[in-house]
Amino acid sequence: MDIQAIVTAFFANTYTQADARRRLNTLDVVGEQISYKPGQTRSFTELLTSEKISESDRAVLLQFVKNVKLPNSPQDVKKIFLAIKEEIMKRPVVTLTVAFEPSSEQIISYGKWFKENVNPKALMTIVFSASVIGGCSITWQGKEITYDLEYLLKAKRAEILAVVDKYAEIRKKERVI
Repeated sequence: MDIQAIVTAFFANTYTQADARRRLNTLDVVGEQISYKPGQTRSFTELLTSEKISESDRAVLLQFVKNVKLPNSPQDVKKIFLAIKEEIMKRPVVTLTVAFEPSSEQIISYGKWFKENVNPKALMTIVFSASVIGGCSITWQGKEITYDLEYLLKAKRAEILAVVDKYAEIRKKERVI
């Protein structure tokens, strides 16, 4: 049993800390049902299919269980879940602050981008804030970068005013003619 390979497989399609924790909790609940109910013959796959979880979590967890053969021993399963929990705590976190709730597809897209361009082990934490106007803020290793409309307006104020003034001058001339 290669615990590290199983841990790596768990994070293959998991992009946020919240998703990782929720999915591990679901596996733990299902593992308890398998491990401690006498005469239990249902598999992780069967129990995940019947659990009341989101379709995206179900799809990711079913793929995980299909790709790795979880051991039959409750003690070994607990070791794996503990290793995943420890990995969640160790993974670097990138905080994405946005003014809207991204869709599942957007979260996957952002997560893939961060894993490919920032750190392959990065997990996102998504924060919702009305103070981010028309963009986002990214915090990584103590550094925050803001890409929003307010930042753009402040950074490019002189250029924007020059364009507005030029437009106003053109409109003024058009009215005179």
